[in-house]
Amino acid sequence: MQREYAKNTLKSKLPHYLEEKGIKLNKNFNCLAGTHPDNNPSMAYDKARNKVHCFSCEADLDIIDLIERDYNVGTSEAFEIGYRKYNIIIDDYKPENNSRNTLLPPTPPKETNQIKTQIEPKKDYTELFNEARANLDKPEIQSYLSFRGITTKTAQKFNLGYIEKWRHDKAPTAPYSPRLIIPTSPHSYIARDIRAIEDIPEQSRKYTKQKAGQVQIFNLEALAQLDNVFIVEGEIDALSIEELGFNAMATGGASNTRKLIEAIKEYEKVPQIFLALDNDEAGRKAQKELADELDQEGIDFYELDTKDIFIGKKDANEALLEDKEKLKENLARYKDKNIGEIRAQEYKEKHSTAYQLQNFVDGIAKSVNTPYIPTGFSDLDSVLEGGLFEGLIILGAISSLGKTSLVLQIVDQIAKQGHDVLFISLEMAQSELISKSVSRHTLLRAVTTEGLKTNDAKTSRGITTGKRYAGYSEKEQTLIANSIADYATYAEHIYIKEGLGNIGADEIRNYVKQHIEATGNAPLVVIDYLQILAPNDARSTDKQNVDKNVLELKRISRDYKIPILAISSFNRENYKSEVSMLAFKESGAIEYSSDILLGLQYEGSGEKSFSLKDARDKNPRNIELHILKNRNGRAGSVIPFKYYPYFNYFESESNEIFRI
Repeated sequence: MQREYAKNTLKSKLPHYLEEKGIKLNKNFNCLAGTHPDNNPSMAYDKARNKVHCFSCEADLDIIDLIERDYNVGTSEAFEIGYRKYNIIIDDYKPENNSRNTLLPPTPPKETNQIKTQIEPKKDYTELFNEARANLDKPEIQSYLSFRGITTKTAQKFNLGYIEKWRHDKAPTAPYSPRLIIPTSPHSYIARDIRAIEDIPEQSRKYTKQKAGQVQIFNLEALAQLDNVFIVEGEIDALSIEELGFNAMATGGASNTRKLIEAIKEYEKVPQIFLALDNDEAGRKAQKELADELDQEGIDFYELDTKDIFIGKKDANEALLEDKEKLKENLARYKDKNIGEIRAQEYKEKHSTAYQLQNFVDGIAKSVNTPYIPTGFSDLDSVLEGGLFEGLIILGAISSLGKTSLVLQIVDQIAKQGHDVLFISLEMAQSELISKSVSRHTLLRAVTTEGLKTNDAKTSRGITTGKRYAGYSEKEQTLIANSIADYATYAEHIYIKEGLGNIGADEIRNYVKQHIEATGNAPLVVIDYLQILAPNDARSTDKQNVDKNVLELKRISRDYKIPILAISSFNRENYKSEVSMLAFKESGAIEYSSDILLGLQYEGSGEKSFSLKDARDKNPRNIELHILKNRNGRAGSVIPFKYYPYFNYFESESNEIFRI
């Protein structure tokens, strides 16, 4: 093990070292520095920094410090003891007696208040603060404060100051820099570089905010005022909120969380606490950790939605500069409010129907522009009161009856209207679907436009098999070319996603999200077909997975306000019986969760004289579409179709063009 890695490994053993001393990491314990009696335990384990910290004497110790004190040895000996204790072997290191079997020193004593060594006394920065305050009227600091939205009045209230040539007392060779001085206690402060970032040397940019002394919570005095207080991360953010007339404190970082909690616990009565840490990933993480610790200590608080409060900006200062009045308005909502009352009102607004009425009215207004999507079959649209609305529509039928052909024809008829369709094909390739549409066009064009015979129309295979073209007449080749051109007039609105076992409900949600973000259009979603969507859980049964997918598709349709049309297979025992809800394969969720349930069957299915072979041999085939369920309309209707399977074409009575 390399030496540097060995050092880090040893330091990581601090929790084990403390536990060996009988210390519980989740509670305060007597100070281990040994510099003062500690009848009221004031030391705690700081997980974020992997140190122990005393809130009384400000001792800040790692495992090496503790070994030095416990064994009364120097630093190098402390490392050797630690390496032996935890069997850490260094590649280029050997103990003095060249033996790995050397006995460890005795186990250190349990925690004690005995004074062993003296720590450096806390430095008093009063003289520096007086000097800095005297410079507050300098143009450069006034310009910086103005840039930050902080007035001189607020700066004076918190004893801010300015040092033109500042450097850390622990870095005497560092270059000087102009700094805003923010006192946090007589023994600590924050020094913030006031230069624009581009004017700071690149190697110094990470030092734009430096701490001197054992930095305390900024404006800890706010706890004594009993007015609601906002807790933020940065001192400038707290100043920004104070600028607007509200109380604010700044933690100054995650390492100060325990200090904050201990300070709160000292008060018999504290103001109501509102957490408003930064509106970014790190801020949300820090806020959650702080909230968890407050909760564990039984301290009441309220977490603000900082994205809302800070009007989309990262923190309070950015929000102040973006829109001062809006930020003030947002904070005022919580100034004199009781947390219990806020939670009660929040619950009402979220759950009471009275607060949803405006959304209901707004939804009606929004539906004026996109009330429904006509399918292109006027008799079907009539039954559905106009076409396809937001919701989950499921179409089922036995194998090879024409489910995909019917849905694909509806897709084309919708795309012709200029509406986007996202077609999730889990069984057929994109080329197969396109060839079906082009085949239908060859039939329609042959009969209605070019005066050809139906025999001149081409099947899907007749279109995709290139070697057949040599035997086609010029009229036949022209028919195919013109049919492809017909399809091209609306194909830009059709988006086909191919998959086989690798597309599930989560992927479909992502496709919808990406489509809306890229195009601005909410698409009709078609899934062909439901039972071969990727399972939600490989260990679940087919029925459980289909149920889960159905529920998730329903949720997607609701979240994005779109219709989703899914094709479903039937149980085999229903191949000759009349179509019903019982026919839908592997799922009770289909019946209960769908908004519209459609079933295709051959005419006469379920009758004693019915013959499946005879029904399939007919050309065209007589097909019935049954409206089995219609949550917001009438059910029970039956729409007859003529189906021309060779050319993938469905014709209803109201859309009749020809009879072959």
